[in-house]
Amino acid sequence: MKVNKIFEVFAKSKLGQNLYKHCVGEKADNFLNNTLPTVETIFSTACYCYATAKRKEIPKDQRDLLQWQNVLSGLAGVTLGTVANRWISKQTDKIVKDIDPKVLDPKALRKVSTGLRIITPIIATGVIMRFLLPTITAGVSGKIMDKQREKRGQILDKHV
Repeated sequence: MKVNKIFEVFAKSKLGQNLYKHCVGEKADNFLNNTLPTVETIFSTACYCYATAKRKEIPKDQRDLLQWQNVLSGLAGVTLGTVANRWISKQTDKIVKDIDPKVLDPKALRKVSTGLRIITPIIATGVIMRFLLPTITAGVSGKIMDKQREKRGQILDKHV
């Protein structure tokens, strides 16, 4: 099997070796739990912004506001998600250390600890980034849009 020269150079480079250690080493689950949600958030935010910019049915002022809402919730999600994941990973490590090895055999203990390290940050990140932040940013962006309309003289009747 022939290997692509570019891939071979990357694999032998220091960056490639470090990436391999992070993705496959002992602490790979912590690294991936802290990194993958961030990458996913950046990618999905960019896709939402691009799709919003291309939609001609959405008025221009609303497109800009929706894009800012996506960017702000993405940035807040990355920040809060990263902080929460690191804190939760430390707490999970403490919980795993408190599990009595006499109760579980070493193989089961390793599975339980790996499962806790993987699922806990995913649940926390999902709750923060997919529920809390969109709920908050939707209300904030609605108030910003109302203020922009009032500045332009487009006062809306709230009772309609």
